[in-house]
Amino acid sequence: MGDISKRVLVVDDKEINRLSAKVLETQGYAVETAPDFLTALKLLSGMDTGERIHCYFEHPSIPKHGILLTDMMFPFGGRDGEFVTMGMAEYGDATREKEMSLGYPLALYAAKIGVSKIAIISSTNHHMGPISATFDLFAQKWDEERRLYLTNRFKIQNSDFMMFVNPDREPKNWAGALELLLK
Repeated sequence: MGDISKRVLVVDDKEINRLSAKVLETQGYAVETAPDFLTALKLLSGMDTGERIHCYFEHPSIPKHGILLTDMMFPFGGRDGEFVTMGMAEYGDATREKEMSLGYPLALYAAKIGVSKIAIISSTNHHMGPISATFDLFAQKWDEERRLYLTNRFKIQNSDFMMFVNPDREPKNWAGALELLLK
């Protein structure tokens, strides 16, 4: 598996942003990408498809990634025969494909399983919804060199956590966010 501190999971539903994350490979990182919550959960936890997601599922004893860089808004994901959540069936495919504010729960899960560095990188257009607008509750600073707004560093369990707003929208500046997260 290699040095876990150099393994990065990038979660974004837009292909241009997942492709732009590959620039991190030129800096010595092993990068995996996910377009939705369930794919990200599978990559973080290592659970097999077909397993039910519930409070009793086996969490990994050692995280598969040392770094999580995630968008704020992306689909839940999944199709028939893949992951099933308790109560999800009643909502159907429309909910699985719709963008939702899943960056927070994914970040909290990553902290729970021991991912050491976690960042949510949002686009300014995500501030139209109430949950995504919570970024504004945190003091934001502008980093001109990396063209990112950033919050102070927080601890979630033992994980370093930061939030960023990428005002240029696409592609996201994953490398700039990672540089600031690692400072």
